[in-house]
Amino acid sequence: VARYGGGKAGLRPVIFLVDQKKQAERLAHVDLGKVRTPAGFQYSSFAYVDLPEWENLDEVDQDSMVAHELTHVVTRPMLDGGPHSLLEGIAMYEESAYLSEHGSGMSVEDVAAYYYHHRFPSMRIWRTRVTDWGLGSVNAIQVCYEDALAMTHVIMDEYGGVPALARLGAAFRRYGGPIRFTPAQVNQAFQRALGVPFSRVVAEAHAYAYRALGVS
Repeated sequence: VARYGGGKAGLRPVIFLVDQKKQAERLAHVDLGKVRTPAGFQYSSFAYVDLPEWENLDEVDQDSMVAHELTHVVTRPMLDGGPHSLLEGIAMYEESAYLSEHGSGMSVEDVAAYYYHHRFPSMRIWRTRVTDWGLGSVNAIQVCYEDALAMTHVIMDEYGGVPALARLGAAFRRYGGPIRFTPAQVNQAFQRALGVPFSRVVAEAHAYAYRALGVS
């Protein structure tokens, strides 16, 4: 709340504890699809924790997952209407920061080692607002999470931190929340918010991931 605001939902977050994903879907009135973070998710102003799945995690992972979902809650007013990667990137960033405080942060090595070298479709991924990027493969979704994390590190570290994210969220809201942004809209949003084209931040995210992998 101190970093991102969050409004009433951030000040008094509600977390539903459920016995299975279907119960959460009935509460949220949404269909989550086949692939999703197994232990929990956020929808609208609320977080949902699948208790049996969550209890299978160790204590640090339990807490980091809650940090991820509550980051979604508090950043919703700032980022609502933005690309799915923007929303997931900041939640991954905070989850990784929590894990770093208790051992080690999240890795971006898979996306660096296997996908950035093979023309990862950054524009296609960052155009969509669809949950899980509309993908059905767990591996593909995980790679998109890593890309979102790498991009967010660059935005936070190189372009002004939380205010830069807020500007980017506002720039995307100008388009009214389409299911998919056009390439021109993505470029315009990055240019307006960060002062550089989308391709520049992509290149810097690749460099960040390669450094994490130990590749120059």
